[in-house]
Amino acid sequence: MKGGEKFLPTCVHFHVAKSNRDRLNFGSIVFNVFEHLIDLDKDGNMVPGLATSWRWLDEQTLEVHLRQGVKFHNGEVLDAEIVKRNVEETMHLRDPFVMGQYMNFKPGLRTEIIDPHTLRFHFAEPDGAALHRLSYIHIANRQFLRDFGWGGKQW
Repeated sequence: MKGGEKFLPTCVHFHVAKSNRDRLNFGSIVFNVFEHLIDLDKDGNMVPGLATSWRWLDEQTLEVHLRQGVKFHNGEVLDAEIVKRNVEETMHLRDPFVMGQYMNFKPGLRTEIIDPHTLRFHFAEPDGAALHRLSYIHIANRQFLRDFGWGGKQW
C-alpha cells in the first residue's frame, strides 16, 4: 500500500480454474488474487487487511472499520455495501470453505451497514472464531459478483 491507492483485482483467469475444478486449485487462486478484511502475519497473528480495525461491542456484535481510498482495478470503490454482499454471497453457499464446515458462520448472522466504511456483524450466538472466519472471506467487486459470483455453476 505504499505510494497511494491500493488496487484490488476484479477476476482471475477462470479458464485455469475451469480446467481443473479441484477446490484446492480454486482456493490457491483466490487466496492469491483477492483481498480479505483481516490478514494473518507470518506468526499467525491477525493484522489489518481491508479492515483497519475491529472491536467487539458485546459478545455477539462485532464492529469493523474499512480502509478508505481502496479501489478495485476497474475503479470500483471498496465500501461497506460490497463487503456485506460478499459476506451474504458466502453465507448462501452450502460448503463455502475448503477446510470444512467448522469454518461456516452459524445461521442467523446479520450484517448491518453503519456508514460507507463501517459494518456491524450481529451473530446469532457468541462466536470465538468469528475473526478467523472473516479472514477467509474473499472480497470481490460488484462486476465479479455480477459476472461470476461465488460458487456459481460456471466453476
